[in-house]
Formats: sequence, C-alpha cells, structure tokens
Amino acid sequence: MRRDLSSWLGTLGMTSRQATYRRSRTNHTLKSRGAAHAISLSGGEPLDPRKMLAVTTNFNGISGELDINLTADNDVAGLVLNTGTSKYEVYDLTTTKTLVNEFLASTVNAISVLDAKGNLGANQTFEILDGGAIAASLSVPQEIETTKITDDVKVTSASAFAGGFGIAINSPTIEFADASLGDPLFLSTDETNIGLGKTGGNGMSVIGGTDVDISTGTGAGNIDFLDDILGGEDSGTLTLAAGTGVITFAGDIGGTGEDEALLGVVINSAKSVTVTGQTYLDGTSINSFRDGFTIGDGVNNVDLSNGGVITGFGEDGAGIFIDGSSTNSTISGFLLTGNTYGIYAGNYFDTLATSDLSGTVIDDNQIGEDDIGIYLDSVAGNLDGEDAFVIGGLAGAGNVIAGNGEDGIYGFASTGVEIANNLIIANGIDGLGAGSGIALEGGGEYYIADNTIGEDGVGPFLGLGNSYDGITIDGEDGFYSYAGTEIVANDIEYNAAYGVRVQGVTVDTGEDSILIFDNYIAN
Repeated sequence: MRRDLSSWLGTLGMTSRQATYRRSRTNHTLKSRGAAHAISLSGGEPLDPRKMLAVTTNFNGISGELDINLTADNDVAGLVLNTGTSKYEVYDLTTTKTLVNEFLASTVNAISVLDAKGNLGANQTFEILDGGAIAASLSVPQEIETTKITDDVKVTSASAFAGGFGIAINSPTIEFADASLGDPLFLSTDETNIGLGKTGGNGMSVIGGTDVDISTGTGAGNIDFLDDILGGEDSGTLTLAAGTGVITFAGDIGGTGEDEALLGVVINSAKSVTVTGQTYLDGTSINSFRDGFTIGDGVNNVDLSNGGVITGFGEDGAGIFIDGSSTNSTISGFLLTGNTYGIYAGNYFDTLATSDLSGTVIDDNQIGEDDIGIYLDSVAGNLDGEDAFVIGGLAGAGNVIAGNGEDGIYGFASTGVEIANNLIIANGIDGLGAGSGIALEGGGEYYIADNTIGEDGVGPFLGLGNSYDGITIDGEDGFYSYAGTEIVANDIEYNAAYGVRVQGVTVDTGEDSILIFDNYIAN
C-alpha cells in the first residue's frame, strides 16, 4: 500500500496561489455613424446625427416586455430602478450617462437586452446600476459581451422566458460589484430557473469583496452556471439555494490565478449539486467566510468528484463542511491544507442531533497540515447495507491523511462509518497536541480495515508514525459502547504510543464486542 507522495508533499504549506485576474475591458469610444438625415426624439428639435443615442428602447404595453437595444459596437446600456419615481430608467453610457427613456415599473413584466446586430465580439456592455432591485424577469443574450451587476435582481412575478428562466444572463463575462461593502448582491426568483454565463465564455466573476446570494425559492427552480466562476480582488462568498431544484456548475469554481479563487461556497438547498470542473477556494483573506465549501443540511447527491484545492480556512473553519445530513454525496480529488479541519461532517458541536450521511464517500483526497484531517460529529451511516459513510473504500484509491497538527481522523458518537484503504501517517507532529491516526470518542460503530497507520511515506514523512496511538478508542470509563466495531487487516507501525488503545469502553459480548484481528502491529 506504499504510495509515491512526492508530487503532493511539495504542495503542503501552500496558503495562496499566484496568477492574473481576468477582467474584460470595454472600449467606450463612440464610433462614427456617417452621414444621415436629421431626426428628432419625442417630437423635439432635430439632432445632429453625431449626437444620436446608440441605445434605444421598445416597450409592449400589452405584454409588459421592455426591450433595450444596443445598436453598434462598444455600446453600453444602463438600467436602474428609481425608487423615488417607481420607474425603470434606461441610460446610454457609451460616452456619457444620458437618459434614454423611463417606464413605470408596475407596467414592466420582463426586460430583454438585445444586440440589434446579433454579432458576437461587438464589445457591448449592459450594466445594472446601483439604485433599487430589478423586479422584472431579465434576459441578456451571449452577444452582449459583458454584464455588470451592482444591485439586486429579485424576480417576484411568475413570468419567465423560454426554458422557464426568470433570470438568464448569458454574457461571456458577468461581473458582480456591490457599491456597499458588506452587503451581498441578491439574484432571486420565485421558483423559476436562473442561468448565468455562456458556454465557453470568459467565466463569470465575483469581484470587489462582493458576496453574492442566488436563490430560486423553495420550489423546483434550477441554478445553472455555464462556465467558470472566477474570484476577483478579495473576491466574495457565493451562497446558493435552489429549493427542490438542481444546481449545476459546468466549469471550475474559482481559478488558480492571483485573486481568482473564491472565499467560499455555501449550498443551502438543492435536490442535487454537480461540479463538472475543479474547485479552488482560499480562506486567507480577512473577508473570508468561516468555511470553504459548505453542504447544507438536507442537500443530497453532491458530486464533488473532480477535486481541487481548498486552503486557509482557520479560526474553526473547515475546507469542506457537511453541515447536517447529506446522503449519497462524493468528495474526491481534493488537496485540503491549512484549514482547522480538512473536512468537518455533522452538526457543528450539536451532540443532540445526528447527521444522516449514508451513502456519502470521501475518497482519493490529500489532507495535510490542517489541525485535524477529518472530524466526524454524530455522523450516522449503515454498515449492514450499501449506504455506510465511507472514508476511503476498499475499491477506491483511499485518502492520504498526513502531517496534521492533531488527529488524522477524529470521530465522536458516530455509527455506520467505514474507514478503509487510507494512508494515515505523521499526525500530531507539529506541536499542536498528541495526535492519533484515528481517535474515537463518544461511542459508535466503525469498520476500520486495510489502512496503513504509521510508518509508510516519503520525503519529510518517511518512516513516521503518528505522535500518539495508531488507533485510540475511548469509552470514558464505561459510559460509551462501541458494539460491533471491527478493526481488521490494518498495517499499524511506528506510532509513538500504542498501536491500538482501547480504554474504558462498555463491556459487550459476542457479535457486539469490539473485534480486533488480522492486523500487523509493530514497532
């Protein structure tokens, strides 16, 4: 079970990444339109053709649809809800801020931003200006290269565009920048879909320290990200709630460049979550959320199988936090380092509630230089069926859990947990405290098999065990039972204290006793 860890060990101690933040640049220079006959706006006096507005509007009073038309390259349109007049105001921002038209908000049901030429690459921009929340359904096509959002979009009507989208912003680049630091930007609908980004675009951005909250309510509205989501300078936390709908990330979450990682992602509700790309979260900023990637209570079927890098979430923060019950989810391929907890699973220090994590698999991750590698708090799985809570797995690549300040894996009052085929070495070696490879308290039921706990390793961890026991099972003077727990076929060597320590547990007999057999325990 010896692995070559040299490629990973070189990354431990990393707390940040360097590269270049991507932001589209818009040329606001008005191009010459050429000669034309004099015309007037709203019956006014004739205008010089060179002063014609590049942004126009059409409004259908019957359907309530407002069209904002960008007619030439480099056009910039702005939209704001004036809360004093209760009117939508449309501006041409191409050269100066010029009011094009205004419409009573109560008469507008849907807003469409259009490129009159229908050309990609025309360098056109649409901006939602700081004012009042946009309350009508909103559609921006991929021909509008950049959409900038500085205020909320809260679609409360039942109207939706094709595909059931209450908000469909398909610009290749979407920038969020709230003028009021500390207040999140809200994009929300009442049970209609939200789609953001263009497939193969430049990636949407969460910039300027802005937190962004996106919600489709409690019903079946989906949230779709069609491309990468990049951070910006100081970035922000992305919070999502899809009710009984589906959340899909078609690209990466965050990037590897300077300021491209996000400060955190929180999933409050969804039927399922799929991340097609990788996830890069950096908690070293003073603006960061406590945890990196948070899976909320009741959010099931979360596919994080493509991994990534999550680092720097200290102050009791976890790289990945499963906050309550979450069944049939997968966490795989991550480097989790520099966090208080690499992974925290369960109800945060709430010992009165258990978390159903049956069918959840944590496999093929590299977890090192956290305070504790994996922390389990009242986790519940099922060892008798196919839905145990699995760390590693007999058929998988297992996890490398090495060089953490305290325990590699700590389990409190958890049942139905399988810990198998992992490399657990050199934990508790940096002076934070005595660290066991696996430490169990509060009772429970575990199946611990085919792990290497101590001795194996390369580089700085060559031949190192854990600084306390290989496995510690504490029953607190007979108060807790570990009935049905099995420790089988593990290689346990070079740990500083005992290979396996069992102390103070409730005395059980027969099949309910703790079974320890076929292990190699030495040195």
